[in-house]
Amino acid sequence: MTSRAEEASDPQQGGSGGDYNSFADYVRFLRACAPYRTIMLAETLSIAGNWFAWVATLSAVTATGGASGLLLGTALVMKYLPSLLAFPIAGAAADTFNRQRIMVLSCVFGGAMSLLLAGVVAGTATMHSVDDTTALTSQDRDVPRLVALNVLVFLWALSSAFYEPARRAVVPAVVSPRQLPLATTLDSMVWSVMTAVFAAIGGYSRALLGPSPCFLIDATTFALNGVLVARMDLPHNAILPADDAHHAAQPQPDTFGAFLRSSARKGGAMVAEGLSFVARAGNRDVLAIVLVKGCGSLAWGAADVLGARLAELPQYQALGDAPATMGWLFAAVGMGCLVGPIVFNRLTPVRGDALLKGIWQSFAIMAGGYSLMAMSPGISTLIAATVARSAGSAVLWNYSSLILQYRVGHEMLGRVFALELALSTAGECASGLGGGLLVDGVGGWGGLSIKQVVQVMAGLAGAVCVSWLLYWLRSWRSFSRLGPDAEPAAAREHELAPLVKAPGQGPGKVHWDEAVVERGDVEEAARGEVRRRSFAGSERRVSRESEL
Repeated sequence: MTSRAEEASDPQQGGSGGDYNSFADYVRFLRACAPYRTIMLAETLSIAGNWFAWVATLSAVTATGGASGLLLGTALVMKYLPSLLAFPIAGAAADTFNRQRIMVLSCVFGGAMSLLLAGVVAGTATMHSVDDTTALTSQDRDVPRLVALNVLVFLWALSSAFYEPARRAVVPAVVSPRQLPLATTLDSMVWSVMTAVFAAIGGYSRALLGPSPCFLIDATTFALNGVLVARMDLPHNAILPADDAHHAAQPQPDTFGAFLRSSARKGGAMVAEGLSFVARAGNRDVLAIVLVKGCGSLAWGAADVLGARLAELPQYQALGDAPATMGWLFAAVGMGCLVGPIVFNRLTPVRGDALLKGIWQSFAIMAGGYSLMAMSPGISTLIAATVARSAGSAVLWNYSSLILQYRVGHEMLGRVFALELALSTAGECASGLGGGLLVDGVGGWGGLSIKQVVQVMAGLAGAVCVSWLLYWLRSWRSFSRLGPDAEPAAAREHELAPLVKAPGQGPGKVHWDEAVVERGDVEEAARGEVRRRSFAGSERRVSRESEL
């Protein structure tokens, strides 16, 4: 019952040795930065509408197709997959075209998909009561409606896949570097608070009004979001990418089709380069951290499926029927994502070994949350268990990202994050489908009860926790040098690999692509006297600042 959006708050904003920001800092920032204030308001509308739509989607799948874990898992895949498939094209579009226009068009497209979804799900609330869905057979299912629903959910999620890269590219252009941590933390806090509030409201709205009005509400928030974005007065560098040497050196495609093909190739190349980077002998620690979200997603990816099925059990419906209960469980996710990082940040120094320790501890909390879910006698215990599970997933998401930011040089960070995104999305999809298959039964046998599947997820999270505890015991010293006061990641000699001797080259020099790097320059790089810059993808240069 989560998503990649469980990025609650920036670890840099708390913890021993971290920087604290008062509430007054956030208020002053919002008063002074009108463009970001508008962006944040538009984002709150978007998040609110998304929860109305997602609760309605899951309840419509259940009402139309019965209590099938596989069908719920398929809907989950349709929600997550666009962010993986579209990321190379969406990222390139945000760096090529008018970002403000991309955001507006994404809102228009998303609103249109919500209107179509409202039409598709019309009548599902009266086809079968939610309590009767477990009796539906494959012959009773409305297959054409299910197919249309999944296709539209995919397209609905695709709008966000294009909106988010453009929005994130706009923010640094309207916010000063000093205030960027404030904006990042506000983004995360807004997601958590809006999830905690509007997931519950969305559940009750679905219970009282049916699924179609929920999608109409989502379409309305898309429209308001688009109007706000269209009316923003943004600086030129926020709307269009800066015409710097890097952008000028890029060959511009002649047609939109060529742009799509070029973007897809670049996206694949980013993942491949990320794989090549983490496979090097000196970067095995990076590989380990890249796997954190992938391991976590195997446990949390099935949470939406499990939550939707648990909401159907009468023992958990003290606060309302199945859709209302589902809304409360989603709200618990938002609360966990808000509270977890706040608590951990107060206790965890911003240092690599401490962050790594926080990762295995967060896996332990996830396992404990799942175990409590399996034993929950009523809704209050189930909500508390969901808060704990979500808190753990949010912490491990944040801390793994922070370690990578400290460890990996700027020129490789995007490729490493692209690989990490691919692994975590694949894990989420596999976990969602796997959890659904376990509930439905695989290979002709009767399947597991929903609580038994929750126990399987608890065991999986526990096994991963033990693995990361052992890794921490073995490797914590090598991570202790990472942190805000450590040497720049780009200065570490092993990150200049693969350094291959050029023909006829003396023993004191190494060759990195087209650039020759003196080994003595590594110390200078640590002091910021040598900087690496990338131009046109494969062409790399190493130049002294005086020559730039």
